[in-house]
Amino acid sequence: MKKPGITPNEESGILVGSRRGNIWLGRLHRRLHGGPSSVDFDWAWVLEREEKRGDVIGFWHTHPFGFDGPSRRDIRTMQGWVSCLGKPLLCLIEGDKNLVAHFFQTDEDSGRRLTEAHRFERGLMVIIGR
Repeated sequence: MKKPGITPNEESGILVGSRRGNIWLGRLHRRLHGGPSSVDFDWAWVLEREEKRGDVIGFWHTHPFGFDGPSRRDIRTMQGWVSCLGKPLLCLIEGDKNLVAHFFQTDEDSGRRLTEAHRFERGLMVIIGR
C-alpha cells in the first residue's frame, strides 16, 4: 500500500531549521514535483534563503519505488550543495514505507545514515543522529 502523499513521480523540498547536538528540527519549504526518477530543487530560493537567514539544513525528496539510500546523483548533488553552502547538510529520502536521513559532513562525503527521521503535519521534520 502506498503511503499517503507518495506519488509515482519524485517530489522535493528544502528543509530549513536548526540543529542542537544530534537533533535537527526543520520544516519543508518549496515543494516541487518531478518525473519518475528525478526532480529539481528551487536552487535560487535556497541561495537567497541561506544568504538571508543561514538556516538551510538540508533537502528532502521521494524515491517512489522504495529505495531509501541516496543514488549516485543524490550523492553528487549533496556534495555540491555542501561545497556551495560551506556547511554539513541532511539528505532526507522518503519512500513507500519510511523516511530516512543521511548526513553529509563534507563535500567528499557519501552520506552517513542517521538513526531516526520523522515527518509530521505541515512539513515539520525531526531527525535524530548518532
